[in-house]
Amino acid sequence: MIVGYDSQKQIVGLYEDLVVRLDAHRPRGKIDVVNGKSTPTVVISVPDGLGTYRYTVTDYRGRVMRRGVTRLSRGLHEFEVPVSGILALEQGAGR
Repeated sequence: MIVGYDSQKQIVGLYEDLVVRLDAHRPRGKIDVVNGKSTPTVVISVPDGLGTYRYTVTDYRGRVMRRGVTRLSRGLHEFEVPVSGILALEQGAGR
């Protein structure tokens, strides 16, 4: 797993079946998880409730597969993300 971030966004490259743990000290307003694994599941661990997020799942060509709104409460959250696809999360939905 590789993690990069700036003051606005966190990007995670996931290359094995690991849980993505969100760190309270890194930006959480926008989070992208690139699924570089051979399985279509991404699991995120949330240490504290983060509230509501809009999400978009795209395939390797950038085609939108699914959009929605989710509440990232404390605990584990599983998303179906195609191999080589991206899960893009953006905080603030429904405000």
